[in-house]
Parts: sequence; structure tokens; C-alpha cells
Amino acid sequence: MGVDKTTLQETLRSPDGSESIRLATPGANWQTPLNSLFLLLGSQRVQRAVTSSPIAVGTLDQEINIYIGTGSPTCPLPSAATRNGMPLTFKDAGGNAVNNPITITAFGSETIDGDPSFVLSVNYEAVTLVPITDGVGSGWMVL
Repeated sequence: MGVDKTTLQETLRSPDGSESIRLATPGANWQTPLNSLFLLLGSQRVQRAVTSSPIAVGTLDQEINIYIGTGSPTCPLPSAATRNGMPLTFKDAGGNAVNNPITITAFGSETIDGDPSFVLSVNYEAVTLVPITDGVGSGWMVL
């Protein structure tokens, strides 16, 4: 059986009071916010229900369940760089997208798989968007 060379050392608090965790690997130390670590370890994802538009994406949002039955709901995405690799899932949880399509728009000049926006237009449809953080591309990709 192999030995995992990544070692959990300690939980730290940054000067602003936010929690983080320090991990040590051979020859390098790195630190990551706890919400990113929870994502890496496969913990339960944070869900939130919305009932009005425009839909504002919160810093810790991971799954947004949309229950909007009137109008044409919109959701402007934050800059992909601000998400630190954390994906976002949007779900037409109310089953209203055929009559009330949900438009998700990229930030500034960023794109979603090359397009400025993505539309949920099938009842109960969902999409997961992942911020591109590979150092070459920018914006969001659809999974």
C-alpha cells in the first residue's frame, strides 16, 4: 500500500478571521480556503433557493435552485477568477423554464463555452458551470 505524501498539518485562522487549512507536500507548502477544501474532499454541496430575478451569485454558492414562474429570469455570473475553481450548478427546480427561460450571462468579456450567455429553456433542466483556471483560458465551461 502506498503512502499519501500530502499531510494535514493544522487548521489556521487568517488575520481577517476566516478559516483556512494548511497542507504540506514534499518541497512545498500551500494554503487553501476551507470552502475549497470541502469541495475537494467531496463534502455536501451548498444549495440555495431563489424566487426572484436578477439572481445574485453568492461567494459560497454551489447549487442554485430556481423557482421563478414569471418573466424571464436572469443571472449575471461573477468573474470566473473570483470563484477559485468552485463550480456553480443552476437548476430549474420549479419546472418553469419552457415558459420562463433562465438566462445566465458571463462577466464582462468572459464567455460560457465561447458564448456570452447560456439559457435554461427546458423544464427542470440543470447546468453546471466550471470557472476556467488553467492559466490559458478564461471564463466558464459547461459540464
